[in-house]
Amino acid sequence: MNRQDLYEKNVNILLDAFNKGELVSGQCTGCAVGNLFYGSNCWTARMGLRSGHDRISPLQAVEIQDVSILAMPGMVLEAERLRKKVGYTWHELMQIEDAFEAGCHSVNTWTAEGDETGEIRVIAQSRMAGLTNVLDLLKEFHYVDEDTHTESIKKLQVVHDAVLV
Repeated sequence: MNRQDLYEKNVNILLDAFNKGELVSGQCTGCAVGNLFYGSNCWTARMGLRSGHDRISPLQAVEIQDVSILAMPGMVLEAERLRKKVGYTWHELMQIEDAFEAGCHSVNTWTAEGDETGEIRVIAQSRMAGLTNVLDLLKEFHYVDEDTHTESIKKLQVVHDAVLV
């Protein structure tokens, strides 16, 4: 699969996850990488060690391509198989994870507390900010042209607007 095809495939996976409400910040199987890994729970949280995280979970810290990942015991090979399937290096996946979470956390999700419609809107805006960051990053990884990238952002806006209806 060439880089353009891989870009479009992975953008569609992420847009579909957004549309179905399966793109969720802070949830291992629901974040951007979790969705690219087809919802597998073979890796978790963040590719990089969080202070104390390894003491409160059964996860194994493993060094792969100079990146520390936390993986379920016995699932390192599955994580590597999925990494190869999605076509990114561990470093690229770490950047995707960081971009998604940073975008999601850039939106103040407490502004709509107590207002269900407002909460839905703010959560959608948060996820859109995270996914926009990821699409910007994928543009760089895949060397896609500006028109292709702009079309992906427009698709994201359509999905975002549909979620709010």
